[in-house]
Amino acid sequence: MRIAQRWAAMGNKPVDPETLPERGAGEELRRGTYLGHFFRHFGHFLVETLPSLFWADKVKGPLLFHPYPVRAARPGHRAREAKAAMQRALFEPTHVRFFLDALEISPDRIHLVLHQTRVLKLGVVPRPAFIVGETSAIPYETVYRRIRDRVLQAAPAAGPERLYLSRARLEDTRQRVAEEPRIEAVFAEFGFAVLHPQEWPIDQQIRHVAAARWLAGLEGSALHLAAFTRPGTRMVMLHDRPFRPGFGINKAAGVETVALNQSRMAADPALLRAELARLRDMDFL
Repeated sequence: MRIAQRWAAMGNKPVDPETLPERGAGEELRRGTYLGHFFRHFGHFLVETLPSLFWADKVKGPLLFHPYPVRAARPGHRAREAKAAMQRALFEPTHVRFFLDALEISPDRIHLVLHQTRVLKLGVVPRPAFIVGETSAIPYETVYRRIRDRVLQAAPAAGPERLYLSRARLEDTRQRVAEEPRIEAVFAEFGFAVLHPQEWPIDQQIRHVAAARWLAGLEGSALHLAAFTRPGTRMVMLHDRPFRPGFGINKAAGVETVALNQSRMAADPALLRAELARLRDMDFL
């Protein structure tokens, strides 16, 4: 296995050689199953790493991942130190530990590929591709349902029926949208309560979205929580990006989605108000 790259159209090119090189120094495993990239970022973990764990209870042995961002390391003592540091960094976020625990997967089973690795018995399985399209070869939504059901067994879903998931208080100001407070104000006129997900524990976030019948917000990590909704939930998504990974999640979760142009709605609250009124008249809201 060699260091993987993503999204060839964005400049990262495949690195698989035409022929395999002679075996050199590196790591050797008896067996393992390759599951793609392991992210610590909340949104990417939800849409790329978590669905790949669909296979965790169906295969034996280590679950092999390339950490992302990729950090290549040379074999030897320094490589072992680099792997230990990367392992600590990837498992540090609360959401990573929470989801692995909910799926009963020990972190010790996650094996990070940081340099050339020889696997004597390598399993390669189909993996979902949300960013590429809205369909998948595997029923990855069962991973989200297992987590949701486990959370709701501990305590029932609770929260408002209409929920706007806000990014306005994110610590990273680059992820904020300056006009979002006035967007929130318009949605409030239509009965939406504003929730800042990062201010709540993960299990409470899941209970909130599981209780909601309508979700709204700017396309991004917060709306990926729709994976844990109940079928029949509806969503108003504001977006500008050419690719929309949230649509794949929503489709799998049974969330009916209406998309509005984020820039236009942010620039003209009256237009947003008119669009929401139209959706209300159509019995979508």
